[in-house]
Amino acid sequence: MIVMNKHAVPRITLLLILSTIWATCVDNIDFEVDSDVVGNLAISGKIVKGVAGTASTVTVAASRVLDFSPVATEGLTFSKIEVVDEDGNSLEVPGIAIGKYQLRIPPNHPTFKVEVGKKYGIRLTQVDGTVYASDLEEIEPVTQPFRVDVDMETRQYVDKDGSTRYQDHLLFDLKTNLRNPFTGNPGRLRWDVIQSYSFTDDSGITCYIEQFINDDRVRILDGNELDADSALVRLYEPSVTNQFAEGAYITFIQESLTPGAYDYWSNLVTVNNRTGNMFEQPVGKLRSNIHRTDDPQEDVFGYFYATQQDTFRRYVTPAEAGNPVTRCPFIPAGPTQDPCPQFCCDCTRDPKSLHTKPRYWTK
Repeated sequence: MIVMNKHAVPRITLLLILSTIWATCVDNIDFEVDSDVVGNLAISGKIVKGVAGTASTVTVAASRVLDFSPVATEGLTFSKIEVVDEDGNSLEVPGIAIGKYQLRIPPNHPTFKVEVGKKYGIRLTQVDGTVYASDLEEIEPVTQPFRVDVDMETRQYVDKDGSTRYQDHLLFDLKTNLRNPFTGNPGRLRWDVIQSYSFTDDSGITCYIEQFINDDRVRILDGNELDADSALVRLYEPSVTNQFAEGAYITFIQESLTPGAYDYWSNLVTVNNRTGNMFEQPVGKLRSNIHRTDDPQEDVFGYFYATQQDTFRRYVTPAEAGNPVTRCPFIPAGPTQDPCPQFCCDCTRDPKSLHTKPRYWTK
């Protein structure tokens, strides 16, 4: 089932951030802590099979956790991190930042093939020789999305002072096949969402912003729970802002999940939805598939999984969003020493502005 909770506990939300750190580009949270209070490992990552002759990617994030709380506090530097396959082949995954590792595997690699139906995992070796390894995860074929419907809804909110306000929201429903294209069996799915928008500054230059939607929503669906070949799934409900004033793209990245990976994300939903009610199921440790090889009882947080992805983009016209007010020109509410506030004099001053127009932007 698709779960989108708006009242998640912040601590658990940070666990979600850790679990998806490579897709979201969110940095680890860094607290000043003494080494004797640093707890267990938190390791998250995935291998994604490339499509249409493109490279496959491996991403890993490794951190410590504080007081056994699943919140990353300190990046780690391993002596070696490797991706391995079911045949015993391996490749080293190089570090690109503290606690962050990434590898691109070309489709014509002579010894390491990334294929649907094969199993993959990771092996991590610390400087002292301690080894951690994940269970092997099979890449299952992803089902194909084929439509996104957009609707608008006005919602009523009551502010702290008791006043009432109304806010328009866009509702994005993705229609997708549920059946495995090779076996016909139902698939298990997970989604990430990226929002891209354009805005024009006062000089007529157009800039583009692309942002990963990092909210507290775990977007998953188990096709085994539905007696259907397809499903219409509500994935995104943003409020209407000036980000839709000059056109926007919403990108949905659909991933296949193994039963183990789906269980991990599903358990994360259960923990994320807790409100503290005394009748709720007691909190348990999120089951990881990563273990210390010489001490399997040591708790390790996080998960490594293998997946294939499919991408679907939906362009949203300003009219579909109700023609909201543009970002520029900006009219300051009071005196300002900046003659060009809010990047409206030069949109490239926005630190999130892309240097080039996204290749998929054809409108």
